Amino acid sequence: MRRHPAVWAVPLLALVATVAWVCNGSFYDMTVNSDPQGDFQLDEWKRATAIFHHTTGLLYGQLLALIVGAVLAVRHSWAVALALAGLLAGALAATAFFAGQLLGPLGAANHGDYLPMGDPVFIRMLVRELVAYPLYAFSGVGLGVLTRNWLVPRAGPLIALVVPLWTVGTLVGLFQDGDSDAPHWLYWVAPPIAAAAAVSMSALSMSERFGPVLSEGSELVLSGDWGNEASIALLANATVYAVVLNLLAVTVVPQRRAPEPAPGQPAPDTQ
Repeated sequence: MRRHPAVWAVPLLALVATVAWVCNGSFYDMTVNSDPQGDFQLDEWKRATAIFHHTTGLLYGQLLALIVGAVLAVRHSWAVALALAGLLAGALAATAFFAGQLLGPLGAANHGDYLPMGDPVFIRMLVRELVAYPLYAFSGVGLGVLTRNWLVPRAGPLIALVVPLWTVGTLVGLFQDGDSDAPHWLYWVAPPIAAAAAVSMSALSMSERFGPVLSEGSELVLSGDWGNEASIALLANATVYAVVLNLLAVTVVPQRRAPEPAPGQPAPDTQ
């Protein structure tokens, strides 16, 4: 992508979030239960549908933040790329949040009385997912610096490879419910699995094993993990990757310096 990420990153995420909204609303019907029956299954269907509607584009935005960081590392020096990555990651996180807030309520007819923004489990998961955005972007910067000379001529094929692999990891996480079938160590080494599992389990922890959400007056008594471990693992491993990759970037790869400007000419940006 020859244009600067500041031009295409946010519009691309907004477009994908809009397209993904349709699929997100059908996730429960297609992968969990196509014919929910009884109060318990109907409540789970409404909760899961609302949560997936309100997180449309959220997981894709994390991959986009990683790609943006790598592209910035190719275009700028490490320090400049890192600063811009933080800013663009914040813009992407805000886009993902507002996309969910704007598009999520459009499916309110299938949400029942459940309001995600009034649910502490949903808010906890959402905050952690959004905090991961700059961590992904910083990881992308470190990775981009380390592979800059090798990455540039192979950018297209690499993106064509990474996106499907990331999608597979995301699907593994999304297929987790309250029983959490995947080995938990995957949460701690694979950020896309942890991120997707946190979303899925926040919606699908209402299993027979854990029991439904019980109401005591106006308070909800929550049972099960509800994606707590997965979202903690997401922040932990995303932080480790960001720190390690950037430490390697500044210690292994010589940092580029801008050429001295000609007399009377402004200093060029480091490219």
